[in-house]
Amino acid sequence: MKNCSNCGNKLEPRDKNCSKCGVDVTGTYSANPQNSDGEFANGAPAEEKVVEHKKGILEDSTSQYKKGKIRSLGSVVGLSIITFGIYIFYWLYINLKEIEESFTFDENETTIKTAKNLFVFFIIFTVLNIIISFSTANPRSSELNPIAILFSLISVGIGLSFFYYFTASVALGQAKARLTNFDISSIYGFYVFGIILTLISGFIAGGNIAIGAILSLIGLILIIVYYYKILKEINKIWLEGNFDSEQQGD
Repeated sequence: MKNCSNCGNKLEPRDKNCSKCGVDVTGTYSANPQNSDGEFANGAPAEEKVVEHKKGILEDSTSQYKKGKIRSLGSVVGLSIITFGIYIFYWLYINLKEIEESFTFDENETTIKTAKNLFVFFIIFTVLNIIISFSTANPRSSELNPIAILFSLISVGIGLSFFYYFTASVALGQAKARLTNFDISSIYGFYVFGIILTLISGFIAGGNIAIGAILSLIGLILIIVYYYKILKEINKIWLEGNFDSEQQGD
């Protein structure tokens, strides 16, 4: 005999709605009828409504929070290389979205919102910087184009601001997950120094190619270290965080 997943009432085979509570029982039912104490046979309170979907996936219908996806550094780097860097933009955005959707935030907690706004400008100026760099490039001259330099500096400034708020958003996510959040500067510093070395290598590349290449490589390594460390902290949220819905707004 089938039972209503909402109230535990016994159902007839042809019932489309529960005769007691009126809920739609088409394709879903509970195999655990309620007893006189208001509990299902498996001991779960009647208020905890567990619905069995046709796909066989059990979900708590009272849950409004979800955890983000665990990602490895190898997959992030690999997909970024395959997509010529496009995936890294998706990765940055999806992490902000997952943290935002996994917790509730007060009106004055605008870190993630600020990061998302800066992200838009970061993409726009990155694309413009690439276009201008290619359009103003002169293979016969080692002199840097002033317009290209200006857009590069603007892009770097927006990028530094975005990554600060991105790092701060991860720290906020850890705080919401009841974890001891990390020191922002200890991770963000790797990105800052990596970008500085990359900029310096670009300015001196024309004078000393070897030194420029070395500085560029060191800068790239520092940026990769940043991604490794921040990815580790993001995964820590989903692996060790507390997602008790009653505590999310605290």
